Formats: sequence, structure tokens, C-alpha cells
Amino acid sequence: RWLAYHLLHTFFDGHAEDVPDESALPAFVDRVEAELMAEPGVRDVALLWPTVPMPNPVTGRLAWPEMPAAGAADGIMVSNYIVDDGFFDGLDVPRVAGRLFDSRDAGSSMRSAVVGQSLADLMGGSNDALEREISLNGTAYRVVGVVGDTRFGGPDGSADFNHQIYLSYAQIPRRVVSPIIEVDGNPADYAQQLNTALARIAPGSAVDWVEPVDEFIGWLYRDSTFRLALVAAFALSALALVSVGLYAGLAQQVAAATPEIGLRKAMGASNLNILSRVVGQGLRVSITGLGAGLLLGALFIRFLEGMLHGVSRADPSAWLATIGLVLAIALTACLLPARRAARVEPIEALHHE
Repeated sequence: RWLAYHLLHTFFDGHAEDVPDESALPAFVDRVEAELMAEPGVRDVALLWPTVPMPNPVTGRLAWPEMPAAGAADGIMVSNYIVDDGFFDGLDVPRVAGRLFDSRDAGSSMRSAVVGQSLADLMGGSNDALEREISLNGTAYRVVGVVGDTRFGGPDGSADFNHQIYLSYAQIPRRVVSPIIEVDGNPADYAQQLNTALARIAPGSAVDWVEPVDEFIGWLYRDSTFRLALVAAFALSALALVSVGLYAGLAQQVAAATPEIGLRKAMGASNLNILSRVVGQGLRVSITGLGAGLLLGALFIRFLEGMLHGVSRADPSAWLATIGLVLAIALTACLLPARRAARVEPIEALHHE
């Protein structure tokens, strides 16, 4: 849900003037969250460090006993986030197994961690990952929960985003925290209100920005959006040219074959026979071109794979949808001249002769 149009995010730096003791930071951010929740129109607040979305993740090396030999030497690269207790529910990150962060973590001597599903799979599955002791950059943690994987790096994020680990803010407080704020209406209408609220809550702390998440996403992925729009424009242009060309070619054939069509009708051919004959000619050309296009598409799809999100290059539904769309447009282009051919009267053959 954090990609929806009802979210704002900010970068908030808790200054020593507002909270001199770092051990008091968890209570301080709890107060910030509570006062933001009291603002009119605010539905929910999630707190994390650093922020999402982001062009590059904060990464670390993760290891655990009995991990695959291929990664045992240095561990595997993971992206890590420090989040508050309400982060997962606030951003609709689904819980798969175990529990999420709560008050038990604040008083625990053993640091807690929640891992993404793909990372848990490397540990033998969600159930095997629970209560496992792991090491992140040399610090020990215990896995208390497993959540669904996220795409905080966006559709073209680097491999460093592939595996996520979340740490408890109550155990690892940071002065800099990013509130993700869900509001009732247009998030841009709430930016000034929330900026003022943060200045009132902690007047000595810096607020870098308060902006809608969708605007930030648009800026962050503007290059890939432009590339996709360009590819789509070329594809639609090619489809339009094919449709017009197919229609024009069949219309010319029908005009040239008017005497023949009239003669066939005089000899007993029905309108349906004429219609199916012309449509069949057009569809044969279309199917031949479609086959060539599918072959070329299969050869070049790997160059577009980086732009695909949640769709495999071998996804059958995507290929079938493309084939169906092309055939539907080709059939429409064929039907117009075919209907004209079916309306030819035998007397027209004599006029042309």
C-alpha cells in the first residue's frame, strides 16, 4: 500500500535539543507517531530507517549456522531496515510466520529480527527460520518472524534489494527516522499541515521534506517510465500501421476483384462465402506476420526483461493476451473490406466489364 496515492513520507532528524539522551529515542518517536496520528485526516503512521523507496539499499552481510557452503565464507548480501512496531501493518507487509515486533523486544537482551520470505527460504523455509540465531555484520540476532518480500528498490532495483531483514527500532534507535503517513485524501494537501505539526512536536529537529510518496516514486523512476512509454508508443504505432496497411491492402484487392466477386455471387455464392473468403485472406497474412513477430519477440525479449515487474518473459498469459489483441485488431481490419465485398451485386460485374 505504500505505493498508493494516500501516503506521504518525510526525513526527520531528532536533534539533541529535543531528545538529549539517545536511550530516550524510542519514547520520543512514539510521541511523534502519537501526535501525528492525532492530526486531522491522518489514518496511520509507520516509522523506519532509512526511508522507502530508495535508489540504493543499506546493506549488510548475513550468516547463520549450516548456511549453504557457497555463501558461508562472507555471508550473503541483504538489505536491512530499522522499523517500529507498527511498520508492517502500516505498509501492509504480510506476516508469513512467527510474530512481528512488539513490546517484548524493547526489554530483550537478544536483538530480534524479522526476515523476508526469500531469505527464510534460504534458511530452509519459514518454520526453520524462526528462532534461528543469525549474524548481521558480526552482531547476533534471533529471527522472530517472517514477512512477505517487498520491492523497496522498485521494478528495476539492484540485486542488493533481493533479500530483506528488519531490525527493531526499540533495540537500535536512530536519530534520523522516516515517518510514512497515510492520509484520507490527496497527500499533497496535507504536506504543509504535517510539516507544521512536526515543527511543533520537535522544534529543534530538522525536517528535510514532507512530500507525497507517489511524486517521489515518479521522480525516482522517471528514466524507466520514459523508456516504457517510448516502447509502448512504438508498439502502438506499429500496431496502427499494421491495421491500416492490412485494411488498405484488402480494400484494394476487393476493388480489383469486384467482377470476380459479382460473378461468384451470380453463380450462387452466398454473402457468408464471400465474407469468409476475404477475411480468410487477411487472417492468413496476419497469422504469418504474427508468427514472425513472436519469433523476433522471443529473441529480443531479454533486452526488455529489466523493465518487467512481476511478469516473467515466458509468462503464458502475457503472450496469449498479445496474440489475442493482435488477432482481434487484424480481424476488425479484415471485416470492413469483407463486408463491402459481400454487398457486391452481380450487376456490378457487368458494369466493370
